[in-house]
Amino acid sequence: MKTTTLIILILLGISPVTFSQPKAYQANQQELAFPSEVVQNCFGIDRGHANIIQIRQGTGHISLNKSFIGQRICIGKKTYDQGIGVFTTSSMLVHLLKPVTRFGAEIGIDNNVQTHSNKDYKVIFSIEADGKVLWSSPPLGLNDPALVVDVPLKGITDFYLNVKSIESHDSGCQADWANAFVSYGKDEKVGLENYFNKTSALRELPWSFVMDGISSRSFLDSWHFSVSDSLAQDCIIHQIKWTKPDGTFEVRCLLSEFTNYPVVEWRLFFKNTGSKNSPILEHILPLDARVFEPARLFSNNERGKAILHCNRGSSNSNTDFMPINTILENNLNFQIYSSPELGRSSMSYLPFWNLEFHRCGLITAIGWSGDWKANFSFPASDRIGMEAGMSNCNLFLKPGEEVSSPSVCLLYWEGDDALRGNNLFRRYMRDEVVPKWNGKEPVTYAMSGGSSALETVNERNQVDYIRKIAGTGATVYWLDAGWYDGPEGGEWSVGRGNWYPDPKKFPNGMKVLADEAHKKGLKFLLWFDPETVDQGSDIARKHPEMLIWRKGGKMALFNLGDPKALKYMTDLISKNLINWNVDVFRNDYNIDPAPMWKSADEPGRSGMTEIRYVEGLYKFWDELLRRKPDLLIDNCASGGRRVDYETCKRSVPLWRSDYSCDLYPDLFEASQNQTYGLEFYLPFNSTGQTITYNKYKDRSLSTNSVVLSIGTKTPGELADVPFEKVKKVWNNIKSYCYLMSCDYYPLSDYSLTGNSNVIFQFDCPEKNEGCVICFRRADSPYPETELVLRAIDPLATYNIIDVDTGTEQMMKGAQLKKFAVRMDPLESRVLKYV
Repeated sequence: MKTTTLIILILLGISPVTFSQPKAYQANQQELAFPSEVVQNCFGIDRGHANIIQIRQGTGHISLNKSFIGQRICIGKKTYDQGIGVFTTSSMLVHLLKPVTRFGAEIGIDNNVQTHSNKDYKVIFSIEADGKVLWSSPPLGLNDPALVVDVPLKGITDFYLNVKSIESHDSGCQADWANAFVSYGKDEKVGLENYFNKTSALRELPWSFVMDGISSRSFLDSWHFSVSDSLAQDCIIHQIKWTKPDGTFEVRCLLSEFTNYPVVEWRLFFKNTGSKNSPILEHILPLDARVFEPARLFSNNERGKAILHCNRGSSNSNTDFMPINTILENNLNFQIYSSPELGRSSMSYLPFWNLEFHRCGLITAIGWSGDWKANFSFPASDRIGMEAGMSNCNLFLKPGEEVSSPSVCLLYWEGDDALRGNNLFRRYMRDEVVPKWNGKEPVTYAMSGGSSALETVNERNQVDYIRKIAGTGATVYWLDAGWYDGPEGGEWSVGRGNWYPDPKKFPNGMKVLADEAHKKGLKFLLWFDPETVDQGSDIARKHPEMLIWRKGGKMALFNLGDPKALKYMTDLISKNLINWNVDVFRNDYNIDPAPMWKSADEPGRSGMTEIRYVEGLYKFWDELLRRKPDLLIDNCASGGRRVDYETCKRSVPLWRSDYSCDLYPDLFEASQNQTYGLEFYLPFNSTGQTITYNKYKDRSLSTNSVVLSIGTKTPGELADVPFEKVKKVWNNIKSYCYLMSCDYYPLSDYSLTGNSNVIFQFDCPEKNEGCVICFRRADSPYPETELVLRAIDPLATYNIIDVDTGTEQMMKGAQLKKFAVRMDPLESRVLKYV
């Protein structure tokens, strides 16, 4: 086993993981042990923990305090509460921190219904260290009583416990090391169960690739392994490297181990360090993991349910972000993906999911702003399979070239409710991932002066609009498309690539708007579509070499994968943002890039253009944030079509679906459903529409952020802003929506119909407050809904506040856990509790 010691932790005098008694909403000790166990047992980094590591097993994995099939250990006629169950042929390494003097156990074939079918099988147990057999048993069969073992080990720290069949094959052989222990001197005796993993979610290197037609699982162990470590805020960073023995290729893994959350995150890098083109790289799976054991945790052939909780992506439909729950069954393969080879990461499915199994689960987030796919398998034995990677990657690397893979984030959770995992993940996203804006949460209460006007915006009506909305409660002035130079009378979509103001509309530039907004206490948001270039624009005419044209089209993709093009766009946009004093950079992305990526690939290098483009996007946003640290990036891609783990690190989706661009009959119900689905993973997101002054409608659009607009009166003229009415709407929304980044509990079913009630609860246990947001749809036959609130202390006393009426009522938690709320059709009510 290749290991390295995390010296930096020892030097600092801290342990890798420290525990305190968690609150109910915090990760427990077993969950918090997950990152350290993954680092040690999957990535081969010695963390200074004594532990037991499975080296070899005929099928499945070793089992703690149970037989291999999950029943009580039984040898002969004697049963045991402690021990380790294995399936032969088996070898496990016992790794200890100090010299041991003896090993003891009671051993034999496990007596169960499966081993009865192989009564004649016999196995041999042995103990090995330093390449030598220290002890071995005689052949033992099913009818033999337990053999008591007590073997001197003479001060070693690492030894192997082996079991092998004396037959030519090992099918059906299950054996036990019951009451296994080690002794240190005369007085200290420790059961081996104390050195077993706290979780069993993941036990081997969770990624793979194929090079020259051979899986990395066949050769990576023979490559040179090295690691260096450093500390960052709330996590430990491991830089791991595998180098090919001839020095011509290396794989790096940037692994982050979080200390406050049960989270690990990694990203792979592949580099040709030779003088010739590399062999073909394909099937790069940054996530290739076998998790949980479906067959052997249960008796009587019972299997636990494996449930995949995932969500649709954004396709500009009323099903945007719809939750999907799929039961994984025997030998089922289930696949989700980004898009049908269109290149935007959250069109078909959201790249976040929760795999639930037998009172525990793994939430996975994929960071890749291109095409990806994930596959889930549920075999009859072994572990549940989970794979994810790029959809299109088959390439060689030129000498000196390095490429990166999608990033992977795993969060481990335990409990009876998968929503516990989602809330742990939401907290992790809020605390560790989502960018802060001037040191605070990225909350925007915006009013748009452009989305209703677009081609008709100008300096006069926008300055007037800013003055009218100032003081209403809005915090952001939002200017959408249409401000840049283009043909007179042309639509807003024409002119992209002219990232300077239309001199007729804005003769004094854009800073005039920023200055007016700032003077009135508002932030300034400005729309761009920098990755889309229209024929005839400045960039199209002056820099055609920076573009990839869509076949037969009048629109091109600005190639962020080209270093010169990346520098050009970074300099251009950052200069505008800084000079115009823009606070929020709205990066729209109204193009499907995959066909253009593929057309630009060199022969034999499928996926290279996409990789370079996605890497360029991250560099672009990172550099904008570096040059303007007070900037917030709004991630839009024809709505929420590029929402993934990496974009969430750098931006917030402030316009999550283009379904809100039109007044569809079910617009407000669809927006409720978007909240229902997206809140499982994203604590910050928003959408909007024209303000209606109707609580049911305006609340349907509201999360912890929202964008409201005022319609046009006549072309070029914005409607009047009724100051007091707008202020009342903002005051109402802001009185409760600050709680919507807290723990999330949907209290009703998801529904696409108009005959239901939709209810959300958001709870902040740190402040002992929360809110319940209720909607009764038009055709709902339920005037009264009984609420079963979550996260409520039955012994506490709560003050219940009706946000609309201001009435208050004191209630015991036991009463609050179940009470009724009445609503008329198309009515909304919000109740806060403190």
